[in-house]
Amino acid sequence: MTFAANWTPSDHFGMWQLIVAILGFGLAFWQLVRTANATVASNKALQRRLLHNDLLVMLPEVHALEDAVDRAARVGERDDVSMALVSYSRRVTSMVGALKSDAALKDHKVTKALAAAAKAAGELKATLYDVEKPDVRALVRPVQVKIQTASRETGEVLAALQRSGESTDGKKRGRAVR
Repeated sequence: MTFAANWTPSDHFGMWQLIVAILGFGLAFWQLVRTANATVASNKALQRRLLHNDLLVMLPEVHALEDAVDRAARVGERDDVSMALVSYSRRVTSMVGALKSDAALKDHKVTKALAAAAKAAGELKATLYDVEKPDVRALVRPVQVKIQTASRETGEVLAALQRSGESTDGKKRGRAVR
């Protein structure tokens, strides 16, 4: 310790300043890492909540469009069915895009069912005018089955998302969507 024995009080004070500065820097860095992690977690939770809200808004619209397809199919008017299918396909395609933005729902069966229903609706719209006098009800029936399957799956996912959200007392519940 002969090295430290030759130090003046100013040297000792300078050494303590350096130690405190290093400790302060380490503490500040640790706090920045914690803040960054909390921000990432908060952003993910916010994105999930926004998706949940978007789906809650979209679902009644999709149900109304599903009803429009059913009504048009019962009447059997090709132009009405075509317009209903286009409206359904467009809205559901945007819903699929919203679902694909969430990693947990990207390859989920609801996303696949909605995409299949939208694709079937679009394809049927394109083929409605290929036949002179088509049996519209018979042509629409397979698409209606896909639409109903997608609607059922969507309802189940929304129920799971609601269960995974915050309860009324503010406590978090476990994740239900897998």
